[in-house]
Amino acid sequence: MARYTAVYGSLIIITLVGLCYEKVWSKILFLGLVAVPLPLEIKELIDDFSIIRLTIFILNLAVFVFLIIR
Repeated sequence: MARYTAVYGSLIIITLVGLCYEKVWSKILFLGLVAVPLPLEIKELIDDFSIIRLTIFILNLAVFVFLIIR
């Protein structure tokens, strides 16, 4: 799990640098990085429902939809 977290964090740093330089590939990568945790959050909601998890899921989904529209 630590390796996946390190890879995810590294990709976020790379994306942020690309966003600072206004690169198109960084916007696509950022959209992908926002979308990756959504299936895991759905699984967590099914396995152990709570209002906090539902709120986090709704916020992440709203950010994802906002990025797609924009």
